[in-house]
Amino acid sequence: MPYIKEHYLQIKDDQGQHYDIQIKKSKRKTIGFIVRKDGQMEICLPYHIPFSLAYDYAMEQQEWLIKKHKQMRKYNQNIIFPCYEEGSALYILGQAYQIKFIIDIQKKVEKKENILWVYGHSRKKEVIKNQIQTELNCWATSVFEELIQKSLKRFKEPLPYKQLKIRRMKSSWGNMRRSGLMTLNLALIHTPVECIEFVIIHELCHLRHFNHSRAFYRLMNEVMADWKQYDKELRNYSPLSL
Repeated sequence: MPYIKEHYLQIKDDQGQHYDIQIKKSKRKTIGFIVRKDGQMEICLPYHIPFSLAYDYAMEQQEWLIKKHKQMRKYNQNIIFPCYEEGSALYILGQAYQIKFIIDIQKKVEKKENILWVYGHSRKKEVIKNQIQTELNCWATSVFEELIQKSLKRFKEPLPYKQLKIRRMKSSWGNMRRSGLMTLNLALIHTPVECIEFVIIHELCHLRHFNHSRAFYRLMNEVMADWKQYDKELRNYSPLSL
């Protein structure tokens, strides 16, 4: 019998290594397989197909799923993922800070030289993570807003930018709505300032060209001639704010 529990199943390769696959129901009409950048595998089932049949479909695509999983794992070896454990390095604006914790009644987070000091009453990993992410969100709001205003000045004509929204995103660094609402991934706070500027300018260009046409890239080249350099550098970081 296949191992299926809480909408997860396992498959294994020729060496006996097991791979977890999450099963999700969706509105799609056919079964779909997803291997995300972090290596997580998913099977998307139409609502009318029972969970019990997921294993059969996974076995049919087992070789492809394991191959894609290994490719993603290899790809991710050089990617910088956020880590919030005490003693580990956390990148903020492209600079590595070592996390150090101090027991204190007052909760706060401070950057001093290459140390990220976390003051609080609990050393639990999840507590430290939440405390740091709350502070990162405050820093991101300030940094992103400042860079947006700076980037707007690069354009020859005024743009109908309206508002910034920051949230955690799984696979995208940002997006722009026709209304002028720009959404940026919180994980951008881990990347160098130039990479953040690149994403912001990319999204602002969409207010002139809501596509990735030649005209869009001409505008990108006009506003930020060296954008390809930062596009490449951004690939060293994960959009997942873990």
